[in-house]
Amino acid sequence: KISFSKQGLQAAYEEYYAPFCLYAKRFVDDKETREDIVSDVFTSLWDKLDTDSFDLQSETALGYIKMCVKNSCLNFLKHQEYEWSY
Repeated sequence: KISFSKQGLQAAYEEYYAPFCLYAKRFVDDKETREDIVSDVFTSLWDKLDTDSFDLQSETALGYIKMCVKNSCLNFLKHQEYEWSY
């Protein structure tokens, strides 16, 4: 059971940023918004790696990041819908 390090997260960011942006395209049309969402997911994970309660396992990390990207996209859409209805 190997925990993800900041170096591991940095490597994942460099390798998977573009594919995660492409994945986010399923939910969000705007390119800049997608890039912001993916960047925000990695930034929040980076901050969480310093806490003892957060333990990102290397074998499940990509699935977890993918789920975070999806949830962030859906939250963005929900918020956008709320703004439109307002």
